[in-house]
Amino acid sequence: MKTETFITCPKCRSTVTTLWGKCPKCDAILPGFELPPPSEPLIHDDPFARKAKEICASVAKEYIEVKEEQKDLKGSEILSKLKGNSSAFPRLKLNQEQACALAEDAQFCLVSARAGSGKTRTIVSKMLYLVDDEGLASDEVLALSFNKGVRIEINERANKRFRSAGNAYAIRGLDFARTFHSLAYHAESNNRVLKDEDKQKLVRDLLNCLKMNPLFKHKIYRHFRDENFKLDRLQFKDEKSYYQFLRNQTLHTLRGETVKSQGEKWIADFLFEHGVKYEYEKRFYSSYINSKSLKGAVKDKEKIISFLERNHRLDARGKIIREDTIPDFFLP
Repeated sequence: MKTETFITCPKCRSTVTTLWGKCPKCDAILPGFELPPPSEPLIHDDPFARKAKEICASVAKEYIEVKEEQKDLKGSEILSKLKGNSSAFPRLKLNQEQACALAEDAQFCLVSARAGSGKTRTIVSKMLYLVDDEGLASDEVLALSFNKGVRIEINERANKRFRSAGNAYAIRGLDFARTFHSLAYHAESNNRVLKDEDKQKLVRDLLNCLKMNPLFKHKIYRHFRDENFKLDRLQFKDEKSYYQFLRNQTLHTLRGETVKSQGEKWIADFLFEHGVKYEYEKRFYSSYINSKSLKGAVKDKEKIISFLERNHRLDARGKIIREDTIPDFFLP
């Protein structure tokens, strides 16, 4: 075995190692170094790649792939067909990348690929490999999916489509895959499904616990407040219909009042959110208000009277028009 040294390449004058026998920059053969024969590998042996290659060969030898229309065949029927014609059923083949997913024994392994590239095949092969080759019990292997159809597909491939020689190509009863809902259902010891009133009580209890968290209270309030402003424009045939709806809709505040504009709703919600007491459109009979009509210990009553007198409307003769003063919001 050759030892690694560093020399200067006579062609590009770079300092390179003699491990490969030639300069990696200009591809010139280094002086005093003979290239190994073609049969001798020029790279180090990769144990992981070797393991993946062995798994790929083992899976192809151990499993056959049954077509969709043949999935209900018994193991004895498959054996008889294989004796008559060894190529009656194709072998379960994996490419190098799929085999690497089986060879990876880390706690986490991400398989990312386009649609139709064989992700489900890889997942099913991994689970069969763990049970048949690594010795895991079938109930120690679990695949979770969001889609019920994917769950059916995984279990069908594991039991009927991918047949193992170690099980005489018989249909198996493996239950590898579950949806999140079915997992939660089976995790319950007596498989009891909550009644509607129990569900409501559970949700109330959870919310009561979370109410103690100020951040949660703020987020849940913002969520429901913002939902009031969301409208799906696709339900309107044109922009004119959309804005006509906005003009005609009834606006309700968080306190349950009906207001006349979106701006008034924002103001009322802000005051309510911050605990500021207010009266919406409180009527003041400004023409009749004087110092005697303001009974009780009203603070700053002179200022109130002065404000109301300044805001009277006058007719053409300069006389006060008797009408109500109705501010949008009055803060007591």
